Amino acid sequence: MKVMIIDDDLLLSDTLKDIIATRGNQVKTFSSAELAIEEYQKVFYSLVLIDIGLPGMDGLECCRRIRDFPKGKYSVLIIFTGLTHIESLRESLEAGADDYLKKPFDLDLLKIRLEIAEKQGLDRLERMLADEELKRARLMAESASLAKNTFLASVSHELRTPLNGILGYTQILKRDGNMLPKQLHAIETIHECGEHLLTMINDVLDFSSIESQKFFIFPKVFNFSLLLKSMISIFRMKSQQKELPFYAELDENLPEKVVGDEKRLRQILLNLLSNAMKYTINGHVIFRVKNINGNIHFEIEDTGIGISEENLEKIFLPFHQVPDERIQREGTGLGLSISRTIIRMMGSDISVKTRPTHGTLFKFTLELPEADDDEMIHEKICDTTITGYQGPVKKILIAEDIDQNRSFIRDIIEHIGFAVKEAINGMEAVRKAYSFIPDLILMDLLMPVMGGIEATRKIRSIPTLKHTKIIAVSANISHKTQQKCFRAGCDDYITKPVQVNELLELIQENLNISWINDTADSDHFEKYSAIEHTESKPIIFPPPEEIKTINTLVLCGKTTRLKKHIRKIEENFPQCDAFTDKVRRLLDDFRLEDIQHFIHQTKENNTNDVR
Repeated sequence: MKVMIIDDDLLLSDTLKDIIATRGNQVKTFSSAELAIEEYQKVFYSLVLIDIGLPGMDGLECCRRIRDFPKGKYSVLIIFTGLTHIESLRESLEAGADDYLKKPFDLDLLKIRLEIAEKQGLDRLERMLADEELKRARLMAESASLAKNTFLASVSHELRTPLNGILGYTQILKRDGNMLPKQLHAIETIHECGEHLLTMINDVLDFSSIESQKFFIFPKVFNFSLLLKSMISIFRMKSQQKELPFYAELDENLPEKVVGDEKRLRQILLNLLSNAMKYTINGHVIFRVKNINGNIHFEIEDTGIGISEENLEKIFLPFHQVPDERIQREGTGLGLSISRTIIRMMGSDISVKTRPTHGTLFKFTLELPEADDDEMIHEKICDTTITGYQGPVKKILIAEDIDQNRSFIRDIIEHIGFAVKEAINGMEAVRKAYSFIPDLILMDLLMPVMGGIEATRKIRSIPTLKHTKIIAVSANISHKTQQKCFRAGCDDYITKPVQVNELLELIQENLNISWINDTADSDHFEKYSAIEHTESKPIIFPPPEEIKTINTLVLCGKTTRLKKHIRKIEENFPQCDAFTDKVRRLLDDFRLEDIQHFIHQTKENNTNDVR
């Protein structure tokens, strides 16, 4: 053990040195506190003996200085003094001393005190070494975590970029009314697979953000009613594909507009409802939403395989999935873990009741204050109805280095009537913005020559472009990146893969324009809306036996078989295309009663039947 003696009495120092060295210690003496502290900065000493009456810096100040060093807390400090009154002892302890020795030394007492001090010094040395090892391990873990997060961010961008082209063009192709049913089915399959891959990427990134404590909730006003209808529409379609009954029970007193994080609430509901569908083989799934004393209560109940007692506590663990050979393993196993974290961040918690083979019930309650009527809210856009916009032609500049991404966005906005120019890097974006003077710029962040953030700063410095709206487009979903964009001068932010509806909403909001829609089917979610027939083309009905089959399938709720039957009618009776188009549009929204209403009402006013 290393021992330091600080005393200007050389005879006493040498005597102490001999006594301590004979006990197997390495001892070094110093005649001043300044020299001792300089040495202590370089070398750690487990035991330090300090005379209180040193020249220059006294022993008490020397004691305080040693304690100020990070390693100083691990040394045993003993003050020796000729003063015996209680105040001297108090001052020594307050300065950081562990003990004190009275001059002149009692040799037997000195040896006892030194033995105790040596044991303390060895214990503290071991603790220091353990703490340093822990510190090194922590630094290595932090370094590994940083490397992991950097890797995930990089991989995320690389995966999102091709997904942007895949999902982008599937959205465009799904809008094409000339697609054959078989082609449309193939496109929908590609889109669903892409969405599934995107969900897995988002889950991993969200989990990484939660681990690094960079996961946030952003409340704002949103259309709660529309969100619920969207969820119901999605899972009715999934339930039909699985031939599993899905019921939605919504309280009549639910608010239409609320304040909350729509994105995160949607994520929770998608996770819980997807699990309910996944783990239910027979029976049904029920989605309940109630207004209880101003708070919104959610329940997702299924009659699935249930969860055993030993697995109940594990289901919220990251990367855990309930093992069952009857269920296909898919996804990351992060959905429930992330959902519970989000719910807790929203000030609540999730509970689960389950019985093996009898099903599971998940419940949680959120405080979602009803929004005032005068608060602005932007409604969702129906992705099949926009044909143009009112007013003069608006100019949009697309700044994007990847050809597929530029082409996808250009195909969307040119079709609606925007004048479009393209730039393949930030420098070209600045130059073309100066000459083109666009109303809006879609600015990708990662581009060669000059990135999107630097290009935005330069554009904002040009007086003629101060009113141009700039929407940042990036595969990076981090809040930090978004804030950097806003500080540079961006007006809005959209993540890749770009969703057509979201892009059109942002364009509408930033350019303050009104869309021109095909209003024949503008209300996609109104269950019992009246059908207005605005088709200029006459409705020609298929033979009566085909109508009878349609009515039977509608009454039984067999939507999958009904879709197949409509395709069969299209092949056998192409002259009935107006009829089949109308039925298919209603069927896509699961408006079965409206199909009956359409057939009955149109039949009464129409004698055009195939004979």
